[in-house]
Amino acid sequence: MDGYERIIVSCRDTDVLVLLTHFAGQLSGELWMRTGTRQERRYVAVHDIQLTPTMQRNILVYHAVTGCDTVSQPSGHGKKTTWKVFQQHGALLDDLGRGTLLESTIRSVEEFFCRIYSPASDETNINDVRYRMFQKGTKDQEKLPPSRKCL
Repeated sequence: MDGYERIIVSCRDTDVLVLLTHFAGQLSGELWMRTGTRQERRYVAVHDIQLTPTMQRNILVYHAVTGCDTVSQPSGHGKKTTWKVFQQHGALLDDLGRGTLLESTIRSVEEFFCRIYSPASDETNINDVRYRMFQKGTKDQEKLPPSRKCL
């Protein structure tokens, strides 16, 4: 933003807001997103969105794995539910999308999804969460979490 005090991005796409939020900390001026319709324009002060350093670092990964334009959301769990998990356990996504996909990264992402599908449990194995949900009566495949191989 050299030489600019304010940038306004005009867009109605949530993916763009997530991108702006991620990069806002790297800019020195005001960053706004103009959204809405011609009749009802709204301005979002992206520079005022407060995220922890972990959330700032991982918001792109969070958005990608919990549903965006190209990836569907975890079945039965919208952004409000997954956001709560992200606020508490965002560090589990630290290594995803940063170099080689290690087994430890896969385990961390698996634990993140365990927290989404079974928030009251300390379970870290998604297949076990899937099995327990099935045992408790969740028979609809679409409401069960993905298997570990599908993650």
